[in-house]
Amino acid sequence: MLEVPKTKVGTAESAADVFLSLLRAADEVEQDKEHVWAMGLDNAHRIKYVELGDQDEIVALFELARALPHMIHFGYTARQDLRYAGRPANLRINGSGWARGKMNEYCVVQKPTGTNPVCPGNCRTCDLCKIERGIVIESVLRRPGRQKVRSS
Repeated sequence: MLEVPKTKVGTAESAADVFLSLLRAADEVEQDKEHVWAMGLDNAHRIKYVELGDQDEIVALFELARALPHMIHFGYTARQDLRYAGRPANLRINGSGWARGKMNEYCVVQKPTGTNPVCPGNCRTCDLCKIERGIVIESVLRRPGRQKVRSS
């Protein structure tokens, strides 16, 4: 099981400890690659999500969720080709432009279609992404040029 040094991240060093734990969980070939990871924290500096990329990193995210079973973890990925079987019950993965089973599909739109729930942009007051419902969640384009937009 992946050991997570801290559930709270108050310094750059403690964030680095979490990323190093993820890296140590990967195989030797994967460890030698360049990685670009992001971590989201809530206002109490608790980890909300770690954004990863390929299959080894998805497996590491599974281990992170298992190591912190008292927390709900959620994230987004455009990679529908990866294996998500065996996902811990406290890990929600939202497909960006796709969905499988009860996973939610997250899509960016110019304006709401009126047929799907819309992301309010405030995770503290919303649970759309945190509960798997097999729904499409629309997010209104907030920063032009930085997100791919689904065409109507």
